[in-house]
Order: sequence, then C-alpha cells, then structure tokens
Amino acid sequence: MKNYYLLLGMLAALWSAPAYAQEEGESKFEVKAQIRPRAEFRNGSHGLKPEGADPAFFINNRARLSAYYTDASGKLKVGMSGQNVSVWGATPQTEMEGSFMLNEAWAEYAVSNAVAFKIGRQQAAYDDDRILGTLDWHDMFLTKVELNDFQAHLGLAYSQNGENKFDNLYTPSGQPYKSMQYLWTSYQFSEQLSATALFMNLGFQKMDADGPVSGLNNLQTVGTNWTYKNNGWMVYATYYHQFGNNNGVENVNANLAAVKVAYNAQGSAWTFTGGLDYVSGNDGEVVDIVDDNGIATGEQRVVPVEGNKSFDPLFGTHHKFYGFMDYFYVGNHGGSVGLFDKNIGTTYKVNPKLAITGTLHHFNSAASIKNEQGGSESTYLGTELDLSFAYKVAKDVTLVGGFSQMFAGEQMELLYPTGNSSNGQNWAWLSVNINPTIFATTFK
Repeated sequence: MKNYYLLLGMLAALWSAPAYAQEEGESKFEVKAQIRPRAEFRNGSHGLKPEGADPAFFINNRARLSAYYTDASGKLKVGMSGQNVSVWGATPQTEMEGSFMLNEAWAEYAVSNAVAFKIGRQQAAYDDDRILGTLDWHDMFLTKVELNDFQAHLGLAYSQNGENKFDNLYTPSGQPYKSMQYLWTSYQFSEQLSATALFMNLGFQKMDADGPVSGLNNLQTVGTNWTYKNNGWMVYATYYHQFGNNNGVENVNANLAAVKVAYNAQGSAWTFTGGLDYVSGNDGEVVDIVDDNGIATGEQRVVPVEGNKSFDPLFGTHHKFYGFMDYFYVGNHGGSVGLFDKNIGTTYKVNPKLAITGTLHHFNSAASIKNEQGGSESTYLGTELDLSFAYKVAKDVTLVGGFSQMFAGEQMELLYPTGNSSNGQNWAWLSVNINPTIFATTFK
C-alpha cells in the first residue's frame, strides 16, 4: 500500500504547486487516467506452438494515473505517472506488497526559448520508434535545443543498484546498461523533406562467472532517418550501423536498413503501404540437439558460426515493425540469424470512427544457414498476416482488436525447436482503451 500513498503524495504536491506561480499568465494542471483491459487468445504467438499444446487465453489490464503541471511562465513543467499492469486473477485479493510502479517522474525547465533541461524518469522516443521507443523509460538528464528548423537532444544516464558505500559495479536489473549517452538531431529542410540523425553509446558492465567485474563494454549505434512527403506520397528511409562491443563480443559490425512507402490520394479512404526491413545477423549452422546424457533428441537448431554481425535494435517498439505475433526481437532472436522482412499493407477508413488495417509480412533470415555438411539451407522463415481495427466509441473510449496468422516455414523450427511449423499458429486480441482527462484547470 505504501506505493499508493506515495502516488497520492505526489499528486498532492502537484496540487499545491500553483501557489508558487509568481509570474503573469496562467498555470495549468491536469490529471489523466487510463484503464486498458486487453483479452488475448495465444495459439502460437512469440514462437511456434508445440505439438499437443492447448491455446492460452487471458485478460490483462493496465491502470495508469498521470498528472502534469505547467507554470504561468511556461518555463517549468512537471510530469508524474504511476501504473499497475496485471493479469486478471493473478493478484491476491489481499495484496500486502503492492505492484504500483512509477512510469514517469520528471521536471523540465526552459532557460530560454531555445534551450531546456529535463531530468528524471522519462520516455525517450524518437523518429518511428525504431531504436528508442515509447515502451521504455529511462532515468536520465536531457538537454533540448530548438532553433527554428533545427533540434538537438543530448541524453545522459547512469545506473546503480542502490546507494553504494563503495564501488560502482552494476548488476543489470532496472536497466540493461550501466551508462547511456546519446545525441539526436533533426532538421526540416523544407515542407516536404526532413532528416534526423542519432549517435548513441551504451556502456555495459563487464561480467564473469561470478558476476560484475571492473570495466565496461561499449556499444555504439549511429544512424539517420529521412522523410519525404508530397502529393499524398510518403517515403521514409532509415539506416543504422553498430560497432564497438557488447557482452564480450568484440568488434561488432552490424547494420539495420529499412524503407517504407505510403500513398493516400487526397480525399481517399484508402492508404497503401510497402516496406523492406533488413536487420543483419550472424551466419548460422544447423546442429542436432542432445539431452543431458548426450543423446540426440531428434530436434535441430541453428547456432551462430560468427558472432559479431547481429544488430541489436535496442529499445525500439519491435512489435510495430516485425509482425504483431512477436516472433522477432521481443525478448527473443538476439544474436541470431537476423531478419529480412518484406511487407505490404493497406488501411481503409470506413468512416471517421472506424479504420481497418491489413499487413502481410514475408520473413527470411538476413544471414545464411548452413547444414551439417556445409551446404546452404533455405532462409525462408514464414509469412504472417496481421489484421486489426480501431473504432472510436466515444471521446475518451476506443475499441481496438485484431487477428494474426503465421504460416511458418520449416526453417522456423530451427529458431523454435520445441514447436511444430505445421501447426496452425495464430493470435487474436481485443482491447478497450479508456483514457479520459479527469481533471484540468488553469489559474493565475
């Protein structure tokens, strides 16, 4: 319960903040709530369904309460947000520990019209969420510069397990990194053309069999995004390169490249999209799986034969890019054979309240796969169809849902050896997002 009292205390502190607004103008304060239950039917999402396994069905719920304050001058902004995410029935009716977590806790101060500083727990989401996305928060110090058509953000983070008396060794817990530094820049060349660039360094604590040891492995990611819009066309191109080392892998040499094209004729209810996504991976070799006694189980898997070409998309919203069924880069597929995804899609806006979207993905591994005799194996992994809809029930209520089907190739079993590619792999979901502003006021 102490977490709930903490949140109430934070809201009370924000409520009292207007008393200190000394400058002319109006201060603003608002409180937002979100209740988002989502029912899921999982029958082969996140990996191939094993033979004889029954589908899973559950309902999870996110409850979020957020408060935001802007002072009369507009220079000072404060945001706090707490949330609970749980599955129906998984939490005891009498819960002593509590599971309310702090999702946001930041303050931002503008020292001029061009420069502002933001400190605390905050999201770091940029561009299309490819590398830094909305699903993750970071405890960091952020410097923001905005000059006409130019923007620059410098983010700095440093992780510790607690208030140590000695030493600075870090065992990854809240964050995978010990330190983070990034510089993101954006420039609007014209109404049609814009570009961004990102440089990021992540320092990972070195580890051995006994735990953390002195020193960091530093992984660098550098890339650029270009967007062109004109006469209903949108072309988006991105490229990232990774180098340095991570978790002991020296001289990383990995790449990510993607292009997306979308077209929506003026006045048309249809939008058409097509894209290519390439995420480099390590060349793989097929090996037999053996049990603890060294006896072959009859199953096979693919293992990397080279260890430095696998690109890590880090903190991106991977569900958005590589299929809704999350076979790739959602807690999986790291250090593997990479991915080459070809996709086409369409969205039809039935009316101002209802939109329906369909996307077809064709997956191959980005790297080669060799059999035990050294011959080349097929790189085809599967084809996925994603269907979804969004219906605006009311001002603060949206109903969303969808159905996805994976037509897995036999090679997918090398990534998920306990599953059977011939089984029907599908996923269905239905969610209602209730997201009202429950209190808002302005005052002198």
